[in-house]
Formats: sequence, structure tokens, C-alpha cells
Amino acid sequence: MKCPSEVRPRSRASASTRSKNNTATQDAFVTKLNPLGTAPLVYSTYLGGNDQRDPAEDGFGIAIDGAGEAHVTGRTGSTDFPTTPGAYQTSYGGGIHDAFVTKLDATGSALVYSTYVGGGDNDIGYGIALDGSGSAYVTGTTASDHFPTTSGAFQQSPQGGSGLEQDAFVTKLNAAGSAPLIYSTYLGGSDDERGLGIAVDLQLNAYVTGFTASTDFPRANAFQPTYGGGPADAFVTKLNALGSGLVYSSFLGGDGDDGGYRIALDGMPQPSAYVAGQAASGFPTTPGAYQTSFGGGPADAFVAKVSSAPGRLTLTPPTATNPVDTQHCVTATVEDAGGTPVAGVTVRFTVTGSVSASGSATTDEDGQATFCYMGPPLPGADVITAYADADDDAAQDPQEPTGAATKAWVLPATTPLCEITITNGGRITAANGDPATFAGNARASAEGQTQGQEQYQDHGPARPMNVNSINVLAIVCEGNTAASIYGDATVDGQGSYKYRIRVQDLSDGGKDMDRYWILLQNGYDSGDQKLEGGNVQIRRQ
Repeated sequence: MKCPSEVRPRSRASASTRSKNNTATQDAFVTKLNPLGTAPLVYSTYLGGNDQRDPAEDGFGIAIDGAGEAHVTGRTGSTDFPTTPGAYQTSYGGGIHDAFVTKLDATGSALVYSTYVGGGDNDIGYGIALDGSGSAYVTGTTASDHFPTTSGAFQQSPQGGSGLEQDAFVTKLNAAGSAPLIYSTYLGGSDDERGLGIAVDLQLNAYVTGFTASTDFPRANAFQPTYGGGPADAFVTKLNALGSGLVYSSFLGGDGDDGGYRIALDGMPQPSAYVAGQAASGFPTTPGAYQTSFGGGPADAFVAKVSSAPGRLTLTPPTATNPVDTQHCVTATVEDAGGTPVAGVTVRFTVTGSVSASGSATTDEDGQATFCYMGPPLPGADVITAYADADDDAAQDPQEPTGAATKAWVLPATTPLCEITITNGGRITAANGDPATFAGNARASAEGQTQGQEQYQDHGPARPMNVNSINVLAIVCEGNTAASIYGDATVDGQGSYKYRIRVQDLSDGGKDMDRYWILLQNGYDSGDQKLEGGNVQIRRQ
């Protein structure tokens, strides 16, 4: 495959000079035009040494930081290429070319730093990107057996077998362009590779594209795990923030000659990668795309979007049991396809069952987001589901991962020696407007054993019913003024329904002071009502 960036013009246009005169057969240049693209140039400069080979220098990639300073990469054959004191590599490494990385100040009049990056053979920088701290990420190709790599990097030794094959590389320099390298790694299989485009996300993961002729190019969580065929396939690789492993890596190609030249990211918390390049016949396309068939000729351009949605979501705890009326919290952990925590993703939670609830939270640096909700007043069970809303559109897309957990709500512990007695014909007006009467007693032993009998009758007309307890299962005293009774009851002599009665003992007389509330599993809810007759007594021995 012949990379278009290497098709050199046979003649050279003149350029205004600020930093040096052209003394080599071919120099790189850096030119800044004003926003209108009119004369005069803001600045324009040669960038090179005095090597007389053709070419001596090429500039292939450029990136601009927030201060307007230009970071440039390419190749040089000059042993006197301009470097700066304290730069990472101030001497030529050897071979036909070394890669270089140069940072120009905002006026184009001085070097902030400039360094070779190379080993003893041919090395070329093709693409460069910057993160928010000013570190430069460079990709290119190397034929050097001793290209500078770092401890713990993904591939610390070359993968090409014959000495003629070239590997891609990915190198991260610090903001000063000085030693040591933050990381540097080969990226390749047993045949030829070139890294041509690079981008960096907010989590400092590097996204690289280029071409490979290796059927064993390294893959991980690949959307296309096998080589498509032909002279070369494009590849798309996401390196983790340490440069030590692959988040994902995939072929992208058909049976022709394919290569990725540039890559860009969108602004999502977990960005998708957009790749542009060259494709021949048989390149994979998607239904409904603008042009799904090969146009003809040696090659077509292509544009592909690679989703980088989180790969996995897990909920902790997956199962849990709590007493009713307590808070339950569940934590979602979001990881990418390589198992790395993903920060800044909105997780949307939904609870169904005994409670209906929903909410959202954003993952922290550990990829975790927590959601809490209150349990029901009666025993029951919930299902909690969550999904990672990578594009934050409040709708779950097919590629956005989901997780589920279950929750059981059970009776609270009985308060020993708690006793509740309702006397003198308890009466209320229920929330539905019906008159209702009630009576009962319930007590717990010192060992927490319960006994008692409860009755409640709604006299209609809204919802007449007669409730009689089958048993008393739990009694809870909240100090000396409030208590709850839990158990099972029949309704109109039929079935078995869970019930809860909550009472308040606020005066000795009871009427117009004490309160009564009953909730049934069938959905009946009297509401918390003042007594119109009778008296509630709560005792703790």
C-alpha cells in the first residue's frame, strides 16, 4: 500500500523564512494563515537540517494547543536537525530517517522543544495529538529493532519477522518534550504496519488508525477479528491510558487494499471514533449508509464510525435483603470493553416491583455511580435495572450495556415487650371518605414472640370490606408514642393479605389526638387518620 502522504511533489514552492534558510534537498515547513486565508501569512518557516538526500525532511502531522503553539511530527534524515537542549533525544538515531517531534511557539519564531524519536533504522512520525496537559501522542512506523520503548508498554520489542517489515508505534511525550517518555510501544504483527492517525480522549486513551498487512495484528474486543484480505486492512486500536494494553483493537477491511489515514473523536463522555481512509472493493459498509457499494477505480475513500460505548455494567450488590421502610443503595460499575473503569458516564436506574422509582448518577473516576431509594411499607420484592447512557440522550441504545439486581423487603425485627391495645370502639374516616371502625391488641414477649388479633371494617360506600387478622408476625415500638403491627389477614373472609397497622398514642383520651393507619396488600390504604372514637395505648414493659 502506498500512503498518499508519501507521494511527494517534484517541485518546491518558495516560503517566507523566519527560523532558517533551506539548505537541504527538501525541508519540512510550518505555515500559519490568518482566519481569512489572505496575505500576509501570520508566519511561515522551514523546519529541517542540511542533509542532501531526497527527501531530507517531511512534515506529516500537526496539532495546535490552547496557547496557539504548533506541535509537528514527520521524518528527518539530517543529523543536524534542530533540537533543543534537554529534549528527549538530541542525537540522530541512525538509518535513513528518524521521526521528529517539534513544538513551535505561537509566533513561529522559536522552538519550545524539538527532539528526534528513533532507533537505528528507518522511523517516521505520521500523526500527532495532544491531551489537556500538553503531552504529545505520536504514531508512525519504525523498522528499528531498538526503537525507544518503555517498561510496561504493550509491545516492547518489534513484531516484524524478516527485518524488512515495519511496525507501527505509539509514543507519548511529556509537555516539555524531555526524558523520560511517558510511554512508548510498538504496535504490530509479523508483517508491515503504519500508524497514520491518532486521537486522545479525556481519559487519556489513545485511538490509532493506519494499515496492516499482518493477519496476526493484535486484536482485542474486535468488531472485525479476522483479516479481510488483499494487500492491507485498515486497523482501529484504542490503547489504555498507560499504553500498557488494548481497550479494543480491530481490523477494518475487505478483500482489497484498505487503510485508515485519520481518526477523530466526538464529544461524548465515552467517545466514538471516526475513521477516514482508502478502501478498495469488498470493504464493509452498513445498511442505509450514503454509499454502500464500491465506486470503481483503484480505491474509494471511506468514513467509518466505531462506537466506544461502555462494554459492561454490573450492579452491586446483585441481591440484597432489607427490612421494610429502610433505604437501599445499589452501585453500578461501568467498564469499557477491556475492563477499564469509565468515568463521566450517566447511568440511569429503574426500580419495579414493590416500589416504583427511577434516577440517574454519573460515574466517578472508578467508573462507579450509586443510586439509593426507600423501601416499601409492606414486605415485597423489587427488580433494579440500570444502563450506561453513553450518549446521554435518556434512551437506551442497543450497544449501551445494562445490568440488573434484585431486592427483597422483609419484616423488621420485633421489639421485645411491646404491647398495643385499641379500646373503646376505634373510629376514623378513611382517605376514601368512608367511615371505618377497628379494634385489636398485639403484644410481644421478652423473646420477641408475637400474638394478637386485629379487626378493621370499611363501611362503604366507596370500598366496603371486612378485615380480620390471621396472625401477628411483627410488632415494632418506636419509642412510647408510635408502633407498627405486621401480619396476614383475610378480606371479607377470603384469601391471605399482608397488612400493616401503624398507630400513635398521643394522649390518654385518644379521640382527636391518637392516630390510626392501615395498609393492605390488595392496595387499600386508609391514610393516617385522627381517631374519632376509641383510644390507642402503647406500652413497653
